[in-house]
Amino acid sequence: MEWYRRRRATRRYLDKLGREVYDRRGAQPALDDLEEKTVERGGFYNELVKDAMSRVDLVLERLHRRIDGVAARDETAIARIEDELAAVRNELAEIRRKLDGDAGD
Repeated sequence: MEWYRRRRATRRYLDKLGREVYDRRGAQPALDDLEEKTVERGGFYNELVKDAMSRVDLVLERLHRRIDGVAARDETAIARIEDELAAVRNELAEIRRKLDGDAGD
């Protein structure tokens, strides 16, 4: 029987909470009007947006630097691998010449 009472109490609580939230949503347009007036005056909201945009710019700048660093390391590694590949090709060409020279004798 206790579980039934708890269930009913929970249901009543959630119902009242939902009604309260719904009633508060009716007051929302007043806040929107206040926000519009703030934007029109160029006060706090604009400063907040400028601050947020400057922070986003800083984050993007740092990410760009990181990407450039990774790209530079990758380019260096690729150049090193290409040099090693060229050296292996040269060695292979020498071995083929020696084999062709030995086969011709």
